[in-house]
Amino acid sequence: MPTRSNEADPVALLPSPVQMGSALRRLRVERELTLEALAKESELHWTYLSGIERGRRNPTLKVLAAIARSLDIRTSELIALAEDDSA
Repeated sequence: MPTRSNEADPVALLPSPVQMGSALRRLRVERELTLEALAKESELHWTYLSGIERGRRNPTLKVLAAIARSLDIRTSELIALAEDDSA
C-alpha cells in the first residue's frame, strides 16, 4: 500500500512535554496539592513529577493515567488541557 507523504506525523499532534507539564502544574496548584502529595497518590516519585512539570520528562500514557486518576479526571481531559495550553 502506498504511503501518503502529506500525512501529519501523529507524534507531532501530541502536546509537547512543556505543555503537558504546564497543564499538570496548573491542575496540581488549583487543587492545592504539593508535589509530594500528588506523588504519593499517583505512586510516582516527586522528582519524576517535578521533571514532568518542568517539561524535562515525557511521560508515558500509563504515567499520565496514574496522574489523571490521582487528580480525579480522565486521562483524555489531562491531555486536552495540555493541548489547549499555549506554553
